[in-house]
Amino acid sequence: MKEEIEITPTEIDKMANIEVAEVVTDEEIQEIKVLDDSVMSEQMQYDISDLRESFDSPEGVHILVKDSTGKIMGYLTSVPKDEEYEALCMADPEFLKDKSSLYIESVLVKDGDLVTINKVFKLLLTEAGKKGYKNISMHARVSQGLSDILQKRYEAKFFRRIENWYGFGEPFDYLELDL
Repeated sequence: MKEEIEITPTEIDKMANIEVAEVVTDEEIQEIKVLDDSVMSEQMQYDISDLRESFDSPEGVHILVKDSTGKIMGYLTSVPKDEEYEALCMADPEFLKDKSSLYIESVLVKDGDLVTINKVFKLLLTEAGKKGYKNISMHARVSQGLSDILQKRYEAKFFRRIENWYGFGEPFDYLELDL
């Protein structure tokens, strides 16, 4: 049974426009990079080419969170799990290829607004299902509570914890959500 987590709207959520991004412009990639740099530790920041590559994956699901003025306040980018195998199997030797799984590369919502994160994940589940995926997988950051939220609210299955994910100095949990 899903455990209910009380979530109340914040100022970001009251203004948020959450949309599937079919095409992400170079200007939006630049804005995402600025947001990423302002929120993530230096070692976790993506470079422009990695962001572009991720958002250009036609089989992935990409979501943008914008405020009422159109400023990007968050994003989620995902790709087919098979596309990430080469990049992730060194950091997670148990990581397996799976054509029916969508892999979340990155999710960031400014100020960690839980209402907005919830809406982003609901949209992701809908869109992944439309594309024919059977599940969604990710390495979720433990320190900011995302792993716990996904396990409690969405019944994400916990498979393993990697204590020093990519040398970031903090643990990430490998999770899967069935659709």
